[in-house]
Amino acid sequence: MTERDRTRAEALKTEGNACFQKGKWSAAAERYTEALTLCPDWAVLLVNRAQCHRKQREWRQQESDCRRALKIDGKSMKGHYFLGIALFEQTNLSEAVQHLTQALDLARESGDSIRDQVWHELGKAKYASWENRAAQRQTEHRQLQQRLQQMLQAKQAAESSGTQGAAWGEMRQQHSHEASLLSRVFAEVGCEDEAGSVAGPFTCQLTMEPFREPVITPSGLSYERSALLDHLNKVGHFDPVTRQKMAPSDIRLNVGLRAATQQYLDEHGWAWKETF
Repeated sequence: MTERDRTRAEALKTEGNACFQKGKWSAAAERYTEALTLCPDWAVLLVNRAQCHRKQREWRQQESDCRRALKIDGKSMKGHYFLGIALFEQTNLSEAVQHLTQALDLARESGDSIRDQVWHELGKAKYASWENRAAQRQTEHRQLQQRLQQMLQAKQAAESSGTQGAAWGEMRQQHSHEASLLSRVFAEVGCEDEAGSVAGPFTCQLTMEPFREPVITPSGLSYERSALLDHLNKVGHFDPVTRQKMAPSDIRLNVGLRAATQQYLDEHGWAWKETF
């Protein structure tokens, strides 16, 4: 690649960006494609073209461009992000979660504001994954319960043959107890897939949503970072609950709470719905 090629590619990229801002997705994609003929190893061009495909819901083309970009730059945050979205739209949930998680980690490392958007998309993918697993578990439990009930009925029929008097009454009582116990066991197992409310320690008092970037204040309380900064900038420099004076520079990321919240969400898959 010559210096002239690079200069021309940069001009085409600028033209593509302008078209994209005007909502001319096809025209923008054409400019990025022209630039790629001059600089085929420029990952940014592939990611930009992937965004055009996203706007037009061309998921396979978006996936292809992102995979090419990641071969060039494996730490392309947007490459992982847009690949995760394309995979999610094609119901490849497992790999979508993998790439969206990588995108979130990279966005957090760089402090990129897009991390909130990545978090929402990750929440969608993880919730969809949980829904699929929960539906599969329910089917398996229902089939197993039906099979066990059939076995109990067969046992009852075999034991009933020739049984009379008090022994018959005791046997029926035993069978009724076993059937009731079986139903209770499966009801308790199914409870883990029932949606509820996210536990208080994992939700912000300001947003009432699960933490994604919790920060701790000098008073020892934790809030969602964006919500707390909005309070400090618009309401005043004091803790929203304790009213203790503080400035934005006083807050610190609560890494432990962030990890604990994500673990809670993973263990209660239905709770991911509260993140988007």
